[in-house]
Amino acid sequence: MKKKWLILGTVCLALSVCAGCGDWVARMKENWEMAASEAFSQAETETWQEMPSADSITEGTIPVDDTLPAETVPETEGTLLPEELAVFESFLNDVANNGFLCCTYEDVRQADLNEILYNGAGLEQQPLTDELRQAYEAQAGEIFTDTIRLTTAQIDGFLLEKTGYGFSDFQPPSWWTYLEEYDIWMTQHGDTNMSGVVCDSGLRSADGMVTLSCHIPGFGDGASDSALTVTLRETENGYQFVKNESAENTLSE
Repeated sequence: MKKKWLILGTVCLALSVCAGCGDWVARMKENWEMAASEAFSQAETETWQEMPSADSITEGTIPVDDTLPAETVPETEGTLLPEELAVFESFLNDVANNGFLCCTYEDVRQADLNEILYNGAGLEQQPLTDELRQAYEAQAGEIFTDTIRLTTAQIDGFLLEKTGYGFSDFQPPSWWTYLEEYDIWMTQHGDTNMSGVVCDSGLRSADGMVTLSCHIPGFGDGASDSALTVTLRETENGYQFVKNESAENTLSE
Protein backbone atom coordinates (compact mmCIF):
# COMPACT_ATOMS: atom_id res chain seq x y z
CA MET A 1 0.00 0.00 0.00
CA LYS A 2 2.80 2.33 0.91
CA LYS A 3 4.42 1.45 -2.41
CA LYS A 4 1.29 2.46 -4.34
CA TRP A 5 1.06 5.77 -2.51
CA LEU A 6 4.75 6.40 -3.22
CA ILE A 7 4.26 5.78 -6.93
CA LEU A 8 1.15 7.96 -7.02
CA GLY A 9 2.97 10.75 -5.23
CA THR A 10 5.86 10.57 -7.67
CA VAL A 11 3.48 10.78 -10.62
CA CYS A 12 1.71 13.80 -9.13
CA LEU A 13 5.03 15.51 -8.48
CA ALA A 14 6.14 14.89 -12.05
CA LEU A 15 2.88 16.27 -13.39
CA SER A 16 3.27 19.35 -11.21
CA VAL A 17 6.79 19.88 -12.45
CA CYS A 18 5.71 19.49 -16.08
CA ALA A 19 2.87 21.91 -15.53
CA GLY A 20 5.36 24.35 -14.02
CA CYS A 21 7.67 23.92 -17.01
CA GLY A 22 4.86 24.84 -19.34
CA ASP A 23 4.21 28.03 -17.42
CA TRP A 24 7.95 28.87 -17.43
CA VAL A 25 8.23 28.36 -21.18
CA ALA A 26 5.19 30.53 -21.76
CA ARG A 27 6.62 33.27 -19.57
CA MET A 28 10.00 33.11 -21.36
CA LYS A 29 8.30 33.33 -24.75
CA GLU A 30 6.35 36.36 -23.58
CA ASN A 31 9.56 38.02 -22.29
CA TRP A 32 11.37 37.34 -25.58
CA GLU A 33 8.55 38.91 -27.57
CA MET A 34 8.54 42.01 -25.35
CA ALA A 35 12.34 42.39 -25.63
CA ALA A 36 12.24 42.03 -29.41
CA SER A 37 9.48 44.63 -29.64
CA GLU A 38 11.45 47.09 -27.50
CA ALA A 39 14.65 46.55 -29.55
CA PHE A 40 12.79 47.14 -32.82
CA SER A 41 11.21 50.33 -31.46
CA GLN A 42 14.61 51.64 -30.31
CA ALA A 43 16.27 50.87 -33.67
CA GLU A 44 13.45 52.56 -35.55
CA THR A 45 13.76 55.65 -33.35
CA GLU A 46 17.54 55.87 -33.90
CA THR A 47 17.08 55.52 -37.66
CA TRP A 48 14.64 58.41 -37.80
CA GLN A 49 16.94 60.53 -35.64
CA GLU A 50 19.84 59.97 -38.08
CA MET A 51 17.79 60.92 -41.15
CA PRO A 52 17.96 64.64 -42.14
CA SER A 53 14.83 66.64 -41.64
CA ALA A 54 12.86 67.99 -44.57
CA ASP A 55 13.94 71.54 -43.64
CA SER A 56 17.61 70.61 -43.87
CA ILE A 57 17.32 69.28 -47.45
CA THR A 58 17.81 72.09 -49.95
CA GLU A 59 17.64 72.13 -53.70
CA GLY A 60 20.89 71.27 -55.47
CA THR A 61 22.36 69.14 -52.66
CA ILE A 62 22.20 65.87 -54.58
CA PRO A 63 25.52 64.06 -53.99
CA VAL A 64 27.99 64.29 -56.87
CA ASP A 65 30.59 61.69 -57.74
CA ASP A 66 33.76 63.72 -57.33
CA THR A 67 35.83 60.95 -58.86
CA LEU A 68 34.61 61.86 -62.33
CA PRO A 69 37.22 63.65 -64.47
CA ALA A 70 36.86 67.43 -64.66
CA GLU A 71 35.35 68.78 -67.84
CA THR A 72 37.85 70.25 -70.28
CA VAL A 73 37.14 73.40 -72.23
CA PRO A 74 37.25 72.58 -75.93
CA GLU A 75 39.31 74.79 -78.20
CA THR A 76 37.10 77.41 -79.79
CA GLU A 77 37.21 77.46 -83.57
CA GLY A 78 35.52 79.75 -86.05
CA THR A 79 34.64 83.43 -85.87
CA LEU A 80 36.16 85.39 -82.99
CA LEU A 81 33.81 87.04 -80.51
CA PRO A 82 33.94 90.82 -79.90
CA GLU A 83 35.69 90.35 -76.56
CA GLU A 84 38.33 88.17 -78.24
CA LEU A 85 38.88 90.80 -80.93
CA ALA A 86 39.38 93.39 -78.20
CA VAL A 87 42.17 91.27 -76.68
CA PHE A 88 43.96 90.92 -80.03
CA GLU A 89 43.53 94.62 -80.75
CA SER A 90 45.25 95.45 -77.46
CA PHE A 91 48.00 92.96 -78.34
CA LEU A 92 48.66 94.57 -81.73
CA ASN A 93 48.73 98.08 -80.28
CA ASP A 94 51.40 97.18 -77.73
CA VAL A 95 54.79 98.77 -78.46
CA ALA A 96 56.41 95.32 -78.56
CA ASN A 97 54.12 94.18 -81.39
CA ASN A 98 53.01 97.26 -83.30
CA GLY A 99 56.16 97.40 -85.42
CA PHE A 100 55.15 94.13 -87.10
CA LEU A 101 52.23 96.03 -88.68
CA CYS A 102 54.44 98.74 -90.21
CA CYS A 103 55.56 96.53 -93.09
CA THR A 104 53.91 93.77 -95.10
CA TYR A 105 55.23 90.24 -95.60
CA GLU A 106 54.00 86.79 -96.57
CA ASP A 107 56.79 85.22 -94.51
CA VAL A 108 57.76 86.96 -91.29
CA ARG A 109 61.45 86.45 -92.12
CA GLN A 110 60.91 89.01 -94.89
CA ALA A 111 59.76 91.62 -92.37
CA ASP A 112 61.70 94.89 -92.11
CA LEU A 113 63.58 95.00 -88.80
CA ASN A 114 64.02 98.77 -89.20
CA GLU A 115 60.26 99.12 -88.71
CA ILE A 116 59.85 96.35 -86.13
CA LEU A 117 62.58 97.77 -83.86
CA TYR A 118 61.98 101.45 -84.67
CA ASN A 119 60.74 102.34 -81.18
CA GLY A 120 62.90 99.83 -79.36
CA ALA A 121 60.10 97.20 -79.24
CA GLY A 122 59.73 97.76 -75.50
CA LEU A 123 63.20 96.34 -74.81
CA GLU A 124 65.48 97.77 -72.14
CA GLN A 125 67.96 100.24 -73.63
CA GLN A 126 71.70 99.90 -73.11
CA PRO A 127 73.31 102.87 -71.30
CA LEU A 128 74.61 105.63 -73.55
CA THR A 129 78.12 105.98 -72.15
CA ASP A 130 80.69 108.46 -73.45
CA GLU A 131 82.62 105.60 -75.02
CA LEU A 132 79.52 104.30 -76.80
CA ARG A 133 78.62 107.79 -78.02
CA GLN A 134 82.09 108.33 -79.42
CA ALA A 135 82.09 104.94 -81.13
CA TYR A 136 78.71 105.64 -82.73
CA GLU A 137 79.57 109.17 -83.88
CA ALA A 138 82.81 107.88 -85.39
CA GLN A 139 80.75 105.67 -87.73
CA ALA A 140 77.38 107.40 -88.15
CA GLY A 141 77.94 111.06 -87.39
CA GLU A 142 76.89 113.37 -84.59
CA ILE A 143 74.00 112.43 -82.33
CA PHE A 144 71.40 115.20 -82.40
CA THR A 145 68.21 113.39 -81.30
CA ASP A 146 67.02 110.31 -79.39
CA THR A 147 68.84 107.00 -79.82
CA ILE A 148 67.88 103.32 -79.58
CA ARG A 149 70.55 100.92 -78.29
CA LEU A 150 70.09 97.13 -78.29
CA THR A 151 72.48 94.20 -78.04
CA THR A 152 72.53 91.34 -80.53
CA ALA A 153 71.33 88.99 -77.79
CA GLN A 154 68.36 91.24 -77.03
CA ILE A 155 67.26 91.37 -80.65
CA ASP A 156 67.76 87.64 -81.11
CA GLY A 157 65.71 86.75 -78.03
CA PHE A 158 62.96 89.18 -79.01
CA LEU A 159 62.63 87.75 -82.53
CA LEU A 160 62.61 84.18 -81.26
CA GLU A 161 59.75 85.04 -78.91
CA LYS A 162 57.73 87.00 -81.46
CA THR A 163 58.34 84.95 -84.61
CA GLY A 164 60.03 81.65 -83.76
CA TYR A 165 63.10 82.70 -85.79
CA GLY A 166 66.42 84.13 -84.65
CA PHE A 167 68.20 87.34 -85.68
CA SER A 168 70.30 85.49 -88.26
CA ASP A 169 67.13 84.50 -90.17
CA PHE A 170 66.38 88.17 -90.99
CA GLN A 171 68.08 90.86 -93.00
CA PRO A 172 70.02 93.15 -90.62
CA PRO A 173 68.39 96.57 -90.06
CA SER A 174 70.07 98.87 -92.59
CA TRP A 175 69.21 102.07 -90.70
CA TRP A 176 71.15 100.91 -87.67
CA THR A 177 74.85 101.04 -86.93
CA TYR A 178 76.50 97.96 -85.48
CA LEU A 179 79.20 98.69 -82.91
CA GLU A 180 81.16 95.46 -82.93
CA GLU A 181 83.36 96.34 -79.96
CA TYR A 182 80.25 96.56 -77.75
CA ASP A 183 78.05 94.13 -79.71
CA ILE A 184 75.38 96.83 -79.80
CA TRP A 185 73.05 97.96 -82.58
CA MET A 186 72.30 101.68 -82.44
CA THR A 187 70.19 104.22 -84.34
CA GLN A 188 68.75 107.69 -83.78
CA HIS A 189 65.45 109.37 -84.60
CA GLY A 190 63.03 111.76 -82.95
CA ASP A 191 59.68 110.43 -84.12
CA THR A 192 57.64 107.21 -83.90
CA ASN A 193 56.10 104.75 -86.32
CA MET A 194 53.39 103.58 -83.90
CA SER A 195 50.05 103.19 -85.69
CA GLY A 196 46.74 102.56 -83.95
CA VAL A 197 45.10 99.44 -85.37
CA VAL A 198 41.47 98.31 -85.19
CA CYS A 199 40.49 94.63 -85.41
CA ASP A 200 37.27 94.28 -87.40
CA SER A 201 36.86 90.50 -87.52
CA GLY A 202 38.83 87.33 -87.10
CA LEU A 203 38.94 83.58 -87.49
CA ARG A 204 40.57 80.86 -85.40
CA SER A 205 41.46 77.55 -87.03
CA ALA A 206 41.99 74.12 -85.50
CA ASP A 207 45.76 74.28 -86.06
CA GLY A 208 46.12 77.28 -83.72
CA MET A 209 46.29 79.95 -86.43
CA VAL A 210 44.42 83.22 -85.91
CA THR A 211 43.65 85.43 -88.92
CA LEU A 212 42.65 89.01 -88.15
CA SER A 213 41.05 91.48 -90.53
CA CYS A 214 42.26 94.90 -89.35
CA HIS A 215 42.54 98.48 -90.47
CA ILE A 216 44.68 101.46 -89.55
CA PRO A 217 42.50 104.59 -89.62
CA GLY A 218 43.53 107.52 -91.81
CA PHE A 219 45.02 110.55 -90.10
CA GLY A 220 42.17 112.93 -90.92
CA ASP A 221 44.00 114.56 -93.83
CA GLY A 222 41.99 112.76 -96.47
CA ALA A 223 44.05 109.60 -96.29
CA SER A 224 42.03 106.41 -96.49
CA ASP A 225 42.20 103.58 -93.99
CA SER A 226 44.88 100.95 -94.52
CA ALA A 227 43.41 97.45 -94.50
CA LEU A 228 45.58 94.58 -93.29
CA THR A 229 45.25 90.85 -92.73
CA VAL A 230 47.41 89.72 -89.82
CA THR A 231 48.10 86.02 -89.25
CA LEU A 232 49.26 84.84 -85.83
CA ARG A 233 50.33 81.44 -84.56
CA GLU A 234 49.27 80.39 -81.07
CA THR A 235 52.06 79.00 -78.87
CA GLU A 236 52.40 77.94 -75.23
CA ASN A 237 53.62 81.44 -74.36
CA GLY A 238 51.26 83.55 -76.46
CA TYR A 239 51.18 84.40 -80.16
CA GLN A 240 53.80 84.73 -82.88
CA PHE A 241 53.61 86.74 -86.10
CA VAL A 242 53.37 84.75 -89.34
CA LYS A 243 52.07 87.16 -92.01
CA ASN A 244 50.96 90.75 -92.49
CA GLU A 245 49.28 91.18 -95.86
CA SER A 246 47.85 94.28 -97.48
CA ALA A 247 44.29 95.17 -98.52
CA GLU A 248 43.84 92.86 -101.51
CA ASN A 249 44.29 89.82 -99.23
CA THR A 250 41.93 90.87 -96.45
CA LEU A 251 39.37 88.46 -95.01
CA SER A 252 36.23 87.92 -97.03
CA GLU A 253 32.96 88.58 -95.27
